[in-house]
Amino acid sequence: MKAAVIFSIPIATAKRFAWRWRSADYTQDSTRAFALFADCATDAERNGYKVVMARMKASTDLAGGFKAKYA
Repeated sequence: MKAAVIFSIPIATAKRFAWRWRSADYTQDSTRAFALFADCATDAERNGYKVVMARMKASTDLAGGFKAKYA
C-alpha cells in the first residue's frame, strides 16, 4: 500500500481549518477537504493509501508552563 500524509489547510471564510491528504510522493491529492481527520484518513485508504502518522514532539517551554500553572 502506498503512503499518504494528512495536513490541515485554513478556511478563508471562517476561523477554522480542514483536512486534506497527499500521497508521500506528491503524485496524488485528495479531491476535496474534510472537516474531520477521520473522514480524511478513510478517504485516503479508499484510494489505496496508508496514512503515515508523524510524531509530534512537545515543546519544553509549553510543557513547563503547563506544569507550573496547573501543579
